[in-house]
Amino acid sequence: MENIENKVPNGENQDTQNSSFFSENVSSSNGLEPKLRYSEFSKDWQLKKLENIGQIYTGNTPSTKYKEYYNGDILWVTPTDIDGKEIIKTAKQLTPEGYSVARKIPANSVLATCIASIGKNCILRIKGSCNQQINAITPNNQYNLDFLYYNVCFNECLMHEKAGKGGMEILNKTAFSNLEFYFPSLDEQQKIAEFLSLIDQRIEKQHQLVEALKKYKRGL
Repeated sequence: MENIENKVPNGENQDTQNSSFFSENVSSSNGLEPKLRYSEFSKDWQLKKLENIGQIYTGNTPSTKYKEYYNGDILWVTPTDIDGKEIIKTAKQLTPEGYSVARKIPANSVLATCIASIGKNCILRIKGSCNQQINAITPNNQYNLDFLYYNVCFNECLMHEKAGKGGMEILNKTAFSNLEFYFPSLDEQQKIAEFLSLIDQRIEKQHQLVEALKKYKRGL
């Protein structure tokens, strides 16, 4: 079994998506043990239903008839707002009045789009809300938030499969809650999440460099 520490990228020309890395290297080779891992870990990964790893919420939309519900400072997430791992701003934000009738999502939750745009996921690190296209899961203290995010991203194909064929894809709260993912120990989750987050940081730096070069080129 290969040591994951030998796979840390050098940051140059690094555009590999973490979901692909997860699939090829961290995912289970025999259903229980990954092909690639840190040398200090040896226990099998366990199959867990999402409903057993945290609290699950489905978002809603406060009535737009009431102007006092909107133009506040509380994030209200829709799939179009999701453009990366972290969600820090949204097109529409709620006032305290709007939040009082919205589905309240605690800080440190994973948001997974489950209607139409399956595969758009993010982490909400502050309290907020979301619309009905999104299911949110707030993991308990035995599960790492960032690892859960990467695991949800990795299992996009499974989510498409469970959403059914024909017409608009819909993965309701019950179906989402019954999804089964593999999880290692909390310590191993933490190590893997740190590794994948490092890759994300290097990808972002490369994107920033590319954008800076494009801007420079336009100015020539």
